[in-house]
Amino acid sequence: MAIAILAASGYATLAFAVPTDRFVTALLPGLERLHLVLAIFVGTLVYCLADEWATRGPGAARGGYWLTKLLFLISLLAAVALNLNELFFLVIIVPAILVLFLIYGLLSGWVYRRTRHPAVAAVANAIAFACAVAVTFPLVAV
Repeated sequence: MAIAILAASGYATLAFAVPTDRFVTALLPGLERLHLVLAIFVGTLVYCLADEWATRGPGAARGGYWLTKLLFLISLLAAVALNLNELFFLVIIVPAILVLFLIYGLLSGWVYRRTRHPAVAAVANAIAFACAVAVTFPLVAV
């Protein structure tokens, strides 16, 4: 399992994250944000594990993966609607999130079909989304 997770995460980084960063979005963090990536990874790992188990695991509904992504985006837009002045910047990241959902959705489907275990792709996806959130969200000192 550990080898599969490392292989999928390494492949996701080299084959998807680096080209996506270079040609589509700029979402790879610099060293100054690495501590944020690690902190955010804890939350994205919980989400990705739950999502992969629910949408790729035994008994998963057909199309469930894309439904959970749609619900995620709806929740993001609902948060913006509740506090438009402070959360409008979330609208700006929607295109980047759509790109990540598409790319890493394909990756997680491939990984699940090869390994038959939802946790393998969940770790790779959690790393990708932790990097994206750490780079995209502004840092505010209070």
